Amino acid sequence: MTYPYRDFLGFVLGVLSVAAVAYAEHMDMSSMSGILLGVNAFGALVGGLVFEARQWPGSARQRMLWLLGALAIFYLPLVFVRPPVVLSARIGLAGVFFSPVLACGFVIIGQVAPWGTITETFAWMVSIIGTGAAGGSAIVGSVERFGLPTVFALPIVTVLCSMLVAALSRTSRRSEVVRI
Repeated sequence: MTYPYRDFLGFVLGVLSVAAVAYAEHMDMSSMSGILLGVNAFGALVGGLVFEARQWPGSARQRMLWLLGALAIFYLPLVFVRPPVVLSARIGLAGVFFSPVLACGFVIIGQVAPWGTITETFAWMVSIIGTGAAGGSAIVGSVERFGLPTVFALPIVTVLCSMLVAALSRTSRRSEVVRI
């Protein structure tokens, strides 16, 4: 079984990309969107480096569920839209958990993909993330009319849905691909 939460995480990326632009327009600071996305990406870099620097307890699935919960918690302060410096710090902290969630997901997929299909499975997951990002970008445009707090609430709802799907998903052991 693949993890549908990947599409959710792509959706979050799409939402944040457009939300950063909406915030920059709202603040009348056109360059702010790039700064917000850069700070979020830097947070993801730091999170990925810290996460991979040591061995963490539990299975990849358990770690992923905890990290998804942390991601939702750290997205929550984004709803309370603040001045650029405060929002930048908050979006950077939220980014810290994104890369570790992706890393856990790829570990899980590597464990359950049938032998001989791992590369193809990873390629499909990247495609699914892109599809989710496109969906997030499309939907946030119609939600923006309800205000920036609503826009920044979308990643929280999406990550919680992702967490639910991941918690309810069952993994199957890797099986041998039979070639005829």
